[in-house]
Amino acid sequence: MSKDAFFCSLLREASAKRRKENIIAVIPEGGFYGNTKAAFLILSELIRKKRLDWRICYISSDEDKTILTKNGFFALSVEKDINAAADLCMRAKYVLYGSHAFQDVDTWFWESCCYTAKKIQLWHGIPAKQIAYELIANRETFYSFAGLASDSLGYDYCVPEGPAACSIYAKAFPSSMLLPFGAPRNDFLVRDDYDDLLYLIFDSETLRKIKNIKNSSQIVLIAPTYREPEYNEDKFFLLSSLIERLAASSDYFVILKLHAAHLNYHKEDLVRFKELESKSARVLIASPNSDIYPYLKLADILISDYSSVVSDFLIMGRPIVYFRQDEESYWKKRDKPTLSLYDENKIAPVFTEVGECVDFINKGDFDDYLNNSRLIARRLHANYGTGMAAECLLEFIVSSG
Repeated sequence: MSKDAFFCSLLREASAKRRKENIIAVIPEGGFYGNTKAAFLILSELIRKKRLDWRICYISSDEDKTILTKNGFFALSVEKDINAAADLCMRAKYVLYGSHAFQDVDTWFWESCCYTAKKIQLWHGIPAKQIAYELIANRETFYSFAGLASDSLGYDYCVPEGPAACSIYAKAFPSSMLLPFGAPRNDFLVRDDYDDLLYLIFDSETLRKIKNIKNSSQIVLIAPTYREPEYNEDKFFLLSSLIERLAASSDYFVILKLHAAHLNYHKEDLVRFKELESKSARVLIASPNSDIYPYLKLADILISDYSSVVSDFLIMGRPIVYFRQDEESYWKKRDKPTLSLYDENKIAPVFTEVGECVDFINKGDFDDYLNNSRLIARRLHANYGTGMAAECLLEFIVSSG
């Protein structure tokens, strides 16, 4: 047994003997965004307002801790507060996750601390590709197999966006009890009274600028998903032409939000897109590491390719366009879900050419698509239009605690 494995076994034993308290630990998916951000902020507010005998803690970086504690929230840093954070995890009754916990030594440490807590997988979007246990056949080593199996099978509960998505989540997390309460992140999209939480760390000047622009122009958000190391660069950068064509009209203000994981392989791409921003006052290149949900809330039109954010955007009943300039090469590198939740052709047109895409947006003939997308959204999302997903989650935790 390695030294790391030995000490993790000690931690698991200690965690099993530690008295559990009414504590919810939140382990984010690599940054302050998505379901973990929404769940933490909204649950914190609900616990305070209802005066419940529960505490919720965000366990992340020094930077996240500084921001959250400054705004009156409870957070610990894995860098400077590692002992306090580890002890809190051993005492927590529940731990919330938002993505894969891919296994390394640090992950095993935190998993050992949370060994006997109830684990809830929130995930970060309706799966647009195969995820979790569906990928087990592709593992190349038994280490990789063990890591993915532990992660995919290690949750007690999983929270799909609604009943329609349960079959997909059941394949991805087959050991979890499904709780189709809806995604906490979507509470932000349908409730204006949560805006202070949604824009907590959003730059105030940028927010003011976008809101002013909305008075005279439509906000077009372009949100492509990530591309792996081998990708068609020329095809991908047709997005540049799309941005330039739209921004040339006073009718549109264009925001590009790259996927955070895209920068893992293509950091230089951000530099190239930033050049567009420097040339036009009608272009904003958002930080790839920022939360996309403030931009989704502000957008009048969404242009995406294969991203699951399309499914969330449906809940607001606003126009969507698919721009898939590299569809053939893209699907060669991954598997589509074996189950389809809805017919994509009914919610948005699909374009591969810049000119056709821009012409359609200028015509604005979205009525048939919007009628279909509203029907699909009602079937797809629990608590459609009510923003009660986080509250349902809290009620479950407290009643089961």
